[in-house]
Amino acid sequence: MNHGTLRLLLAFLFLPLALMAQDDLLNEARRSVVSIFQDEQASIAMNARFAGADVKGRPLLMGYKGAVVMAKGRHSINPFEKLSTFNEGRALLDSAIVLDPKSVELRFLRLSIQVNVPRILGYSGQIAADRAFIDRNLAAVKSDDFRQRVTTFIAKAEEQGKL
Repeated sequence: MNHGTLRLLLAFLFLPLALMAQDDLLNEARRSVVSIFQDEQASIAMNARFAGADVKGRPLLMGYKGAVVMAKGRHSINPFEKLSTFNEGRALLDSAIVLDPKSVELRFLRLSIQVNVPRILGYSGQIAADRAFIDRNLAAVKSDDFRQRVTTFIAKAEEQGKL
């Protein structure tokens, strides 16, 4: 067996494992997205999980990695590091949305971050567009649980005057 055939065989064998690991990471990020902004230890743990993850070509993973990086900035004491880290995460999330502009989940992730970060960060420019997109497309989302979380979040944000 030559080297090319061996590489192809190994890729064929290990690709499903790599994809399962990415799916596990995505599910973990979805479950912990709120806690990473509130709890520094949760943020550190998720940053460690994403440290070696290849998110290229996976917009949802890229978007959640962006959120994880933003949360890391929130817990920093140094204001320059806080802003730099936030902007790094912001770029990842916005790039993910460029790759998959029809993703309700990515738009909701960005909306939920935008309405909760201080306005001084200048990350509120897409609130209206994301909200309108979500309103137009939420009914087509297959997950009842996700639709309910979005509906609950929007109602609460409106009640608090954030939307």
